[in-house]
Parts: sequence; structure tokens; C-alpha cells
Amino acid sequence: MTTFAEINPDQIRTDCRFYTGYKPCHKHDGCPDCSKFESRGSQSLLVAGGETPLPWLREEAATQRGEGAGWIVAIVPQQAIPPRPQWADIGIDEFQPLDSGGAMAILGRVFTSHRIQDSTLPDDLLVQHCIDRCRGVIPRPENPAIAGRVLIIKLGAMGDVLRTKVILPEIKRHHPEWKITWLTEPPSLPLLDDDRIDEALAWSSESLQHVLARGYERVYCLDKDAHAVSLSREVHARERYGFKPTAHNTAVTWNREANYALRLGLSDELKFHENTKSAPEVIAEACALPYDGKPYRLRVAPLVRGRVAPRLQAIRRGMDGDRRLIGLNTGCGPVFATKAWPLDRMKEFVRLVMKRRDRDLLLLGGPRERHIHQELMKVAGEQDASQPTIHDGGTDNTLQDFFVLVEGCDVVASADSLAMHVAVALGVPVVSWFGSTCHQEIDLYGNGEKLVTDFPCSPCYLKECPKEVFCLSELTARDVLDSIDRVLDPGLFS
Repeated sequence: MTTFAEINPDQIRTDCRFYTGYKPCHKHDGCPDCSKFESRGSQSLLVAGGETPLPWLREEAATQRGEGAGWIVAIVPQQAIPPRPQWADIGIDEFQPLDSGGAMAILGRVFTSHRIQDSTLPDDLLVQHCIDRCRGVIPRPENPAIAGRVLIIKLGAMGDVLRTKVILPEIKRHHPEWKITWLTEPPSLPLLDDDRIDEALAWSSESLQHVLARGYERVYCLDKDAHAVSLSREVHARERYGFKPTAHNTAVTWNREANYALRLGLSDELKFHENTKSAPEVIAEACALPYDGKPYRLRVAPLVRGRVAPRLQAIRRGMDGDRRLIGLNTGCGPVFATKAWPLDRMKEFVRLVMKRRDRDLLLLGGPRERHIHQELMKVAGEQDASQPTIHDGGTDNTLQDFFVLVEGCDVVASADSLAMHVAVALGVPVVSWFGSTCHQEIDLYGNGEKLVTDFPCSPCYLKECPKEVFCLSELTARDVLDSIDRVLDPGLFS
């Protein structure tokens, strides 16, 4: 049997109900002769615009299933989507939100039946357009003119959006006259303030209609979500790279160079143990572009720097000439919370720094880390109030303000998170720790050090660790501070 680590897209049973395109099926490591294969069968679409659609969905799903539907998709208001463990009980195989993203996720799929609840649908032209397309009412529009434009579809997560910018230099080097449009999720827009990007658009019904009305020389789709890959097909373009949709809008590839990126998501063995390529290298390869090994970059707006600089200057004024400012990123994204360093370890780290006469510490975090900062500043309350060395950067900064705080540090200590990517992009030295995620996918470009825990179960990419002692709880404050010292003063350790 061909394993997912070596499989070609044309060998994948994309009609299997366990295939998603972005993670292992965990039924068997391979296709196409898998004994666990279950066909999706015919697709049925249910659309409900009411606030409490679940009773109607349960009844309709039973009816559709009785009439032979194999895969039932429900598109409902975002707030009405139940937790995934409840889907099977309702009889629904796939939920999508009743918005432009959900509409795009169903666009182009063949549904043998459609049922729309007798309730008010949102006043969204794209939603209605997609529903009508599925019903066969509206044909695909004529091809618009193509004139030197490129579309990049990379929606999230924010760290992934930032490092995808490695493809910009090569596009501009070969075609400096081409105009680049980048479509992303709204929170990522500040990451795309870049002279090489002519148009950064937040995903919305209006933006999609704008994009669909144009033609492009190339489309690069670097997301595997259903609405992203569906859009990569719907947009008019001469060439397409990255991920494309199957008949079910799961992901396969437009070009053979993207096959490796697809396999990385499907095979834990390849991703966790065999792969030696960094994520930027894989991204460039998926786009059939050379990778020059240079870091992705981030621009800080002068107005923002001027707004935040006084806070940093106030900290620096209280520091002796030889003192260095450590930025400690106190959190990480909610999807893989196992990437975070435990609070007790961070408290130990604060106490260690307080004993040093050559180090200050700036806490870096967001709203989710407010409690962590409060706890760490309680520990910092033990310091000499007349000459504090532990400083709270706040948890309510804008993303642009956060950039300036990171830029103002001499080194940043962080989990595998957005703060780490921001520091890399700003040229700030980084000490980063890895337990549940793959360190080999991260390139610090010779400007930092990676601390990799030695646990037999790492990496795992689990959202929650079932073990009493988990990998990052074994990473000590001394380990992190020693690494920071090596990064800041390499001559002392050479």
C-alpha cells in the first residue's frame, strides 16, 4: 500500500468520508486499497437561516438519509453551528456558516437535493448567488480580461500568513510590473502592510465579488480550507498553484510541486520525523518558486512606532548601559494550547531575571494572557520598586503596537507562535521552545536558538495533553535563560 508520506494526489480516494486534505484520517496510513474506506456517496444540501434550526435539520437529515443521501451539508448561521461531537446525532456530516465563507465552501459542489428552510436568509448577494448556483439557476460568469495581476489566497493563521510573504521577492523579481492582491482574514491585514503588495483584502462578500470580477495571471492558494480552495477554482486565471478543490471541496493540488505540502498534512510520519524542510521552503516549493533562504519581513509604520516608542524609552531610561531587554511572550494561539510554557515555569523565570543585574524583562501578551500577566507581576512585586526590572507590556495593544514592543527588545523568548514570527520578521534574536510542534519547520535564519524537548511523544499537535507531566513542563527557567545568554553574548560561549 502506498503511504501518505509518498502518495500522489491521483492515488488518493478523495471520495472517502474520512479524507479532509489537511490532516491524517487516522484510519489507515495509505490509499487507495484501504479496508477502512467509506464513500461519501451523493451530497445533499440543507440551508437554514433561523436562530434555532437544529430541530428542522434533524428532521430533514433523516428524510434525506432515507432517500439515499450519503453526505449531508448544512449551512446555518455561525452561532447556530453545534460542537462537532453533536453532528452525528443531528445527522449532519458537515456544517458551514451562512456567510460568504460558507457559501464559497459549497460553491461548485454537486448536490443531488436541496432544501431551504422557510425563514429569512441574510441579505448577502454572494450567499444567495452560491445557493442559486447550487440549484442550477445561475451559470458561471464570462471570463474577465487578465492584465498583469496575481492573487494570493492565504487566510490564516497569522504566523502562517506572515511567513508566506517569502514568495513575494521572487514574484516581483521576475515580474516587477505585476500587481499583487492578497486575500486574508481581517485580523491578518496589519501583517500585509508591504510595498510589494498592491492590494490587501479582508475576506468578505464584497471582497469576493471584487476578486471574482477580475482575471489573474496567477493564483496562489496556500490554504486547504473548503472556502479557500473553492475560490482558487472559481477565480479566472491563466495559472494556478498550491491547493485546489476536489468534488467535495477538500484539498488536493494544482501543481506537482505542491504535492509535498499536501503530504505533510496527511502523514504524521513525514511531518513529525522525516521532514527536514522549513515551512517557508515548503511554501515556496508549493508555488513552484525558488527559495533563497532569506527571512520574511515585516514593516512597522512610523506613526505606530512614534506612538509606542515613549513606553519603551521609559523602560530603557531605567536600565543601566549594559542591561539587555528580554521580551517574554506569555501565550500562544488557542488552537494548540500545548505550545505554551506553563505558568509556574514563567514565574521561576521572572525570579531568575530579577536576580540578574544585566537583564530586564518585558512581558508580551494579548487579551487571553491578562491573568498570566497579573500573576507574573505579583511575583515581580518582590522586586525593588525604586528600580524595577520586570515590566508589563500590557495585554490590550493593537497588533501594530505589539510589533513595536517586539522590535524594542534585545531578544524575544517565545513559544512557536505569532510573536516568534514577528520577531523573526523584524530581525530580533529569538529563543523559541518546541514540544508539541515541529521545530524543523521553523527557520530562525541564524538569529536565535531553538529549545527542543526530548519526549518520545513529541511532536503531537494535540490541543490538550493527557499526560500528568508534559513536554514543556520539563523546560526549566534556567534552560531558557542560559539560551538567552548564549544568543545575546555568543562570544562568551564560543
